[in-house]
Amino acid sequence: MKFFKKILNLSLFLLLIPGLAWAGPLFLPSIEKGTQAGIISGVLKQAAKQGAKKGAKQAAKKSAKEGVKRGAKEAGKKSAKEAGKKGAKQGAKEGAKEVKPIKGTQPSDDKGWKKGDPINNRTKKGEVPSDATVTKRVWKNEGKNAKPGDYSKENLERMSKGKPPQYINKDGEKKSKELHHDPPRREGGKFDVQKLTAEEHAAVDPHRRLKK
Repeated sequence: MKFFKKILNLSLFLLLIPGLAWAGPLFLPSIEKGTQAGIISGVLKQAAKQGAKKGAKQAAKKSAKEGVKRGAKEAGKKSAKEAGKKGAKQGAKEGAKEVKPIKGTQPSDDKGWKKGDPINNRTKKGEVPSDATVTKRVWKNEGKNAKPGDYSKENLERMSKGKPPQYINKDGEKKSKELHHDPPRREGGKFDVQKLTAEEHAAVDPHRRLKK
């Protein structure tokens, strides 16, 4: 429309000025040619601009897609590596657990128990005695096998009932003797015990701590 308006205005101008009418045919092609060139140039610029935008957009999408793929691939590798390490560690633990040698005294095949019998005898029903039962057996045997003067009458009575003897520590406090398992009960030392004072127990067992 702008092009036609310019032609109309130019024609009117030429009609109003007859003296310049002869110049119209000379300048009109140049004007028309320049206008067409401007239009074409504008169209090309607009097309180039849109092409650049589209290209940039497609490049960004492609780059993002490749980035996601790469990230997922790296995450998968890392996850697989960690899973492999965890599996190997767990397998090593299980393997070590299977070949771990049995420690400590095992329950005997003898059933029933009385004072003086081995503390690892089974119960009358053939079951492995509980920790509490083993502790009572230890102190009952200790009282039965005690020599004259080893314990007071009070402590002998305690041990006859399966209770530990008591003593007075350096602070003047009355304490009961304790049993130290070596190896620990969790490692099969259920029947392997040492009769110690609380202070002696704390000195050989890092898990036994004295109250301050």
